[in-house]
Amino acid sequence: MINREEKLVRDLSGLLEPKTIAVVGASENLAKPGGRAVRYLQSFGFKGKIIPINPGREYIAGLKCHKDIRDINEKIDLAIISLPAELVCNSLKNCQIAGVDAAVVYSSGFSEIGPLGSKIEIKLRDIIFNGETLVCGPNSQGIANFHQSMVAYFSSELKPGLDQTGPIGFAGHSGVMGGIVANECIDRGIGMGFLVSLGNEIDVSIADIINYGATRKKIKVIGAYIECVNQAEKLRESIIFARSQGVYVVLLKGGRDEVGLRAAASHTAALAGNWNTHCAALRQWGAVVVEDIETLIDALELLSLCNIPTEGKNIGLLTNSGGIGVLCADALGSVGLSLPNFSAETEKNLSKTLPSFGSPKNPADVTLKWLTNPSVISKQLQVVAEDQNIDIVIPFPGVIRQHTDKITEQIGDANKLISKPMIAGWFGGDPEGPKTLRKLGVPVYRTPKQLAHMANILCEQSLLNQTFEHEAFFKYEKYNVPVINLKSNELHELIGKKRGSLSEYDSRTVLSHCGIPMAKYKHSKDIKTAVAAAESIGYPVALKISSSDIIHKAQSGGVLLNLRSSNDVTLGANEILERVKELHPLAKVDGFLIEEMIPDSIELIVGMKRDPVFGPVVTVGTGGSMVELLSDYDLLVPPFNNNQVIKALNTLRIESTLNDSDKVSSESILQFVEIVRILGELSLCLPEIIEVDINPIKIGLDKCVAVDSVVIVS
Repeated sequence: MINREEKLVRDLSGLLEPKTIAVVGASENLAKPGGRAVRYLQSFGFKGKIIPINPGREYIAGLKCHKDIRDINEKIDLAIISLPAELVCNSLKNCQIAGVDAAVVYSSGFSEIGPLGSKIEIKLRDIIFNGETLVCGPNSQGIANFHQSMVAYFSSELKPGLDQTGPIGFAGHSGVMGGIVANECIDRGIGMGFLVSLGNEIDVSIADIINYGATRKKIKVIGAYIECVNQAEKLRESIIFARSQGVYVVLLKGGRDEVGLRAAASHTAALAGNWNTHCAALRQWGAVVVEDIETLIDALELLSLCNIPTEGKNIGLLTNSGGIGVLCADALGSVGLSLPNFSAETEKNLSKTLPSFGSPKNPADVTLKWLTNPSVISKQLQVVAEDQNIDIVIPFPGVIRQHTDKITEQIGDANKLISKPMIAGWFGGDPEGPKTLRKLGVPVYRTPKQLAHMANILCEQSLLNQTFEHEAFFKYEKYNVPVINLKSNELHELIGKKRGSLSEYDSRTVLSHCGIPMAKYKHSKDIKTAVAAAESIGYPVALKISSSDIIHKAQSGGVLLNLRSSNDVTLGANEILERVKELHPLAKVDGFLIEEMIPDSIELIVGMKRDPVFGPVVTVGTGGSMVELLSDYDLLVPPFNNNQVIKALNTLRIESTLNDSDKVSSESILQFVEIVRILGELSLCLPEIIEVDINPIKIGLDKCVAVDSVVIVS
């Protein structure tokens, strides 16, 4: 694993591994957060010291109260503040004076309620950054570290019980969501490691929690529910750090549509941002991004239990029901996974363990053999795992109510013996079966659809693991883009004092200077020189109006194609001038752009816009005049590498056409990848460029060139 600089990771031991906890605003009333905090710490068996702070009480829950945290003559690691919002700032100052390492602010009534609360939050933020006490919140439901028996999280979903520890960490902007996730993971028998409600996240951030989890040996996966990203670069670094340490990050982003965005904004009082941009950035950085709470929990189970990456997408399936086999085949195929034929040797060895009416073909139908003779299960699964055609082994028993202990034991034994990942299904039957399998280290799902989705996530993450095995992935220094940096002064001169939308000629000049290949073109100020330019380029040509006031030239009648003579150019130029004068009488016309006609080719688009959360975002997709209707694109957030550009291309619906060597050469694909890389670098080096649209880029067997482009300067 790659060692990262220690400064990336803030010391959160006071927050999540405290030995002494003071509860400011402690109460006997269990309906109040200050009352629940004390009782939860006691009932979950916290082994450290609990000090209630309440000037009006002598004892709370059998513990001696103190009037003021400053009066305590011992080291306090963590303070839980449960007071009205207007009292929080002074309380935090007192914590700083007392030398408290960290504080959790349960209190609400800050920016989430509007301007009045925002004023208090600004004051609180100033106090935080002028002191040394870390703060989680405000508007937090608390924290829990199950490995330390420290639960100060006032969700009613959490209940004391037997060992609840596990390999999962979770943080989020919703306290209720955290309680739901923790309860479900504990109920499934996987357990929880830690739980953090970030609230308004004005100090301790989701990135800090990810970094913390990535440094804990008992944590294998970190989940999070987020409604906004406050520090995109810091979050990027934390996700990359976690993946470099072998720890997965699973994120659920709230606020998908307009209503959800408004709800998220009112909940955390932060900019939720575009959902598609968030998902693209988070996936690019190495997170598993899911779309609902059920998939979030399923993914946490998968990545906390399945420790072996897969080398491919070929599934070997055994089930006691032909119907389950058919449904699994459909579900697996729908996500791009396959059930290849078993080798002849595998079928032969499976047949030895099956009745005559069983099927050794993939998916194998073992009939009732698992009920009448469960001792064969481990052997059958090992036989499938030894098949070179198989990458993932899936046992999927249905309606098992007899010999549950023997069947689960056999599956668990096989999982320990094989060197390939195993994911199980469990349709109906004894509800204790799945819990037992999870205890044995096997992720298990109720339906074929769930199982197929998780198998696909395992494939995607195993492929992504290869990226994080290369130290070069971490070498990228911010804005270390020498090709564009060396030309930045020249580019500034080219742009000069121009603002707003540049003319296509000026746009091409800027982009060409960066190294983006363009179709042959010339600029002319009048019709006579336009004809001369067409003669020089060679017919047929395209003729376009040149004006920074007209961005969408085709819709304005400012483009004519396939002009084949000087007469065509002369007549066409006059026609364009008449149309433009009619539709855009105030537009300043600089002349004409004459361009070579590119033979029929595949049309792609590359664009860049600046997002208020993530900065520059580059679009890669199917281009041409139908670009908005087709809506076939992927997003990249600079910095990115060539492999990530290729991965984006492979998500497009025209991926098969791009990979057709009779239509597109590998050299042209590499040229396109280079165009995308250059645009990413340009966006980092010249912040005054706020938008770029290169559409279409024509790509074929012998060339990859931009045909139309617009650059917008702030």
